[in-house]
Amino acid sequence: MSKLSRRDILKLTSVAAGGALAARTLPRRLLRARQADKPNVLILLFDTMSAPHLSLYGYGRATTPNFARLAERATVYHAHYSGGCYTIPGTASILTGLYPWHHRAVNPGGPVRRDLAGGNLFRAVGTDYYRIGYGQNMWAELFLRQFHADLDLHLPPDSFAFRNPMLLSGINRRDPMAYIAFDDFLVGGVKLDTPYPGALTLGVLDLAAARGRNTDRDLENRGPRTTPFNGYFYYENRAVFDGIYETIRTAAGRGQPYLGYFHFWAPHGPYAPTEAFTGLFADGAKVPRKPLHPLIEPKTALPDKALDAYSRVYDQYIANVDAEFGRLLDRLQAEALLDNTWIVLLSDHGQLFERGVHGHSSRLVYDPGIHVPLLISAPGQSARVDVRVPTSNVDILPSIVALTGGQPPARLDGALLPGLGGAGVERPVFAMDAKESSAFRPLDRASFVLIRGAYKLILYTGYPGYDDLLELYDLESDPGELRDLAQSDPATARRMLDELNEARHAADAPFIRPKGNQ
Repeated sequence: MSKLSRRDILKLTSVAAGGALAARTLPRRLLRARQADKPNVLILLFDTMSAPHLSLYGYGRATTPNFARLAERATVYHAHYSGGCYTIPGTASILTGLYPWHHRAVNPGGPVRRDLAGGNLFRAVGTDYYRIGYGQNMWAELFLRQFHADLDLHLPPDSFAFRNPMLLSGINRRDPMAYIAFDDFLVGGVKLDTPYPGALTLGVLDLAAARGRNTDRDLENRGPRTTPFNGYFYYENRAVFDGIYETIRTAAGRGQPYLGYFHFWAPHGPYAPTEAFTGLFADGAKVPRKPLHPLIEPKTALPDKALDAYSRVYDQYIANVDAEFGRLLDRLQAEALLDNTWIVLLSDHGQLFERGVHGHSSRLVYDPGIHVPLLISAPGQSARVDVRVPTSNVDILPSIVALTGGQPPARLDGALLPGLGGAGVERPVFAMDAKESSAFRPLDRASFVLIRGAYKLILYTGYPGYDDLLELYDLESDPGELRDLAQSDPATARRMLDELNEARHAADAPFIRPKGNQ
């Protein structure tokens, strides 16, 4: 059986430029080679990992030495963006190749449009692959449930966990929404940005219980947590990575190519670095001081001291997770389990520590919240490739489909990534937060982003008192987004606004109700 070289694989992907991924366009020799020996695909998604906090991308703290080690034999994307600033829109964009204004998974706990759900990554790769899905984040698990028919192995979200305080802990293996609705007010500890309660009564009980919980404001005074908790169960990162290793090892021994999608909770908060990492970064570094945004109420804004504390423990946790990734990588390499495997390392969204905000549940869409890492290592790749043009998580699906020879969905927003057959030319990249809009109507209360080249336009629309608020930044000269150019460069702002509005209004058109049916 002949082996595909990296050159052959890149030839395979290059024929798909412009989104034409049909297998009939492949040369017969390469098509036979692809069918005879398809590569494995290992997708490792680290929830809430912000690219601006990774030393891989020049961050001052040494948070990611093992990511950097992989980068020496990978394609590294420097301007890669999530489709949204929290898990629901960000993950759905990865798994469908669509922006949120098309897949409509924009609200907490909201699914992908039913008529588009068949265009998911697992079905697109096809049954030649042994398809594995794992979502440690409960919202990521909701999508795996939606796409369950296209998975060969669906690992429950509490796989590898050691403590589950939920009242209905067994239900999660069948329908996570059932226990989200029932247990949301009983999850104990700090209330995270988990789905809304499934009933009014439970919601009222949840509010009552919240009075006894610790809040964000006093978390930094209690020190870092020692046991990771995702809002529903406790686990140890080492045990989770060990479980993923065993899963990959088993899949590799099946004699069938596999696609493994592993969505880790870490480094999502509450941050829980192990003892070996809690003393790191005692450098006194402070988060950049930025003005409070008008959409953030002063009474809810966190002081700079608290943001500094959160930023430091977040960095410690990233370093902790990076170390576990390095250990996993070493074990897989030692057993030659990566010889014919593509590695895709990415995140669903980032995290903010600025303008009074800690987290990713506000209306703000600044770069730390949507600028995410992407590294892709091809089988046998020995040199680093750096891609600096803006790319998006919607590009993941078409790129993986191209290298596996699958069947692309009929509808896609993404394109082939540069380095994987894409042209590498400037094109628009979009992101948004529309959780305050209905998924079934035009997204009329939302924060939209358009990135074109070095420029980034933000449109805040539909918010009371701040309708159609524009911000424009030159990310090349002002990566911290401190100098708003919307007033000083109105021509660029207007040009980009017209492009953004054309795209969003086209996406909203099917959801506009005729007059008289409002």
